[in-house]
Amino acid sequence: MNSSLNVRLQHRLLVTELLDEFTFRSDQGESVADLFHEEAVFESPKGQIKGREAIASHFLSSSQTRAQAGRRSRHATFNVRIREIVSGLEVSSSLLALAIEPGEGGNAILWGDQQDIVAMSASGSMQFMHRRMTPALTLSTGAK
Repeated sequence: MNSSLNVRLQHRLLVTELLDEFTFRSDQGESVADLFHEEAVFESPKGQIKGREAIASHFLSSSQTRAQAGRRSRHATFNVRIREIVSGLEVSSSLLALAIEPGEGGNAILWGDQQDIVAMSASGSMQFMHRRMTPALTLSTGAK
């Protein structure tokens, strides 16, 4: 195997680990702080958050709010595309999120796009430098 292919395979493995760890921790209400660079930026339709600690606080708060209401979520990332750029790797992927409501509440399915810039940390793992999540389609599966 040539060295270029080895590097691409290593990047794919590390990026996949990062994306999987992010969705797992988000679902479990665990901190995502170490998955983000200290000066990372997170963007969604709700706005922009700057800095690792602020981003981690946002996700923990969201998890706690869901848990207090008895709601759960499950996320899956797929259709991952990775390109090398000057500042690291540009990662495009799709996200499927299920919002599970208690009792007779309405459940929701979200399909979205994720655009990330990731870079290698000092420890050899990948970290998000910039993360943008954009909903593409939302479906409700029941009445509230």
